[in-house]
Amino acid sequence: HLLAGGWTDARPQPEIPGRAVGLSLVLLSGLFAGKIPSNVGMKPAFERTPQRQWESFHCEVVHGASYNATWHFHPEYQLTLVLKSRGYRLVGDNLTPLRPGDLVWVGANLPHVWREEVDRDGTRLAVHAIIVRFLDTCLGRDFLDIPEARPLRRLLKRAQRGLHVTGPARDIVAAKLKRLPGSSGLDRVADLLSILETLAQSEDLQPIAS
Repeated sequence: HLLAGGWTDARPQPEIPGRAVGLSLVLLSGLFAGKIPSNVGMKPAFERTPQRQWESFHCEVVHGASYNATWHFHPEYQLTLVLKSRGYRLVGDNLTPLRPGDLVWVGANLPHVWREEVDRDGTRLAVHAIIVRFLDTCLGRDFLDIPEARPLRRLLKRAQRGLHVTGPARDIVAAKLKRLPGSSGLDRVADLLSILETLAQSEDLQPIAS
């Protein structure tokens, strides 16, 4: 099944311990007028991120009527910057309304979904977002072992619960993410490293899931 950022995989996948959603679907439906997708609360689908031959990490711009995504997980870390959207994001067991400027880092294998609100006449409101996905080995299998990467190792561990990026860090990272889709070559890699360095040094990161 084709999604905005990849494909769901119907084959059996490993269990994801500690990732089940504990929220009541009755509560969710009350908060969002019954618009919560029926598959939330079920086992999340495994999603494969398309990897193009010329890239070490995936960056896409979502621009349309919806995120076209279902409740899912993947081995890549994910940064999502919302530029225009009204709806909600569900990360692990945390449900939060969406607003422009929302910036979230999702840890590897942490179930999540972004959903756009449906207007009263049934039409979906416009979505504009930038999504970056990368494996912890995207810069080389030994990259995280170098001394300079120690803050990044700590950051990746913190991301297991998902991180909401706020404050000055949000503004800095958002500006860099907006430039990333137009980058190429080593500049593209340097831009990702710059984003990760900003996040690794920031105190403006709040855990999302319990």
